[in-house]
Amino acid sequence: KDARFLVVTEETNRVLAFSHFRFEPDDEYKPLEEIMYIYEVQVDEHARRVGMGRRLMSIMELIAMRLQMRRVVLTVFKSNISAMNFYLKTMKYSVDATSPSQHEGEQNNSADYEILSKITWNGIT
Repeated sequence: KDARFLVVTEETNRVLAFSHFRFEPDDEYKPLEEIMYIYEVQVDEHARRVGMGRRLMSIMELIAMRLQMRRVVLTVFKSNISAMNFYLKTMKYSVDATSPSQHEGEQNNSADYEILSKITWNGIT
């Protein structure tokens, strides 16, 4: 019910890219801050490697800033090397403190994903 979508289309209404995201508290039990959580980003294979993903992410980050969301958070499979490189190198995201790799224990070390985040608002108005 709280899902939001950002959709990029051609003049013919063909979808080139979209994102599914929500604004929510950072923790279900002890919320400290409001964040934008990106659940999905998809870019059509014909629209890749031309800046479409960067533009889509930049627009979402701008929305998060304008709405004073502290961070943008997303999950990426470790096996998706191109996505990991895109978020970490191109978009300057970092491995979030909540990511399993940041916690000790076999269960955490064997997780097949990373939680990444980027601070978008410093809390000063």
